Amino acid sequence: MSNGWRHRDTGDCVVLTKGGPEIILPLCAGLTQADREMLEKQVASMASRALRVIALALRTDVDLRAFTLTDLVRHEVECDLHLVGFVGIRDPPKPESLVATKECVSQGCECAC
Repeated sequence: MSNGWRHRDTGDCVVLTKGGPEIILPLCAGLTQADREMLEKQVASMASRALRVIALALRTDVDLRAFTLTDLVRHEVECDLHLVGFVGIRDPPKPESLVATKECVSQGCECAC
């Protein structure tokens, strides 16, 4: 998902893109294979601590003075990104999830995890 902003006084534009690291990292410019492997290890480490991981990246070279993001082709905007970082979101299961899981198991469903 991408959002774009244009500063009303200076005209400077920025596009911020967020999404799963496995989607965002390949869209980032300037990362070597070693960089990608190191970043993937960091994502795995965060995920192993039960964090939902979101990658953030941006571009400042998209001209939004005459257009909005909806006027542009998505794959032309969401490329050559610069990685900002990762956000780890603690998202524990809701209490009703346990009830739903028990009901599924009692009906003969198996976990497909």
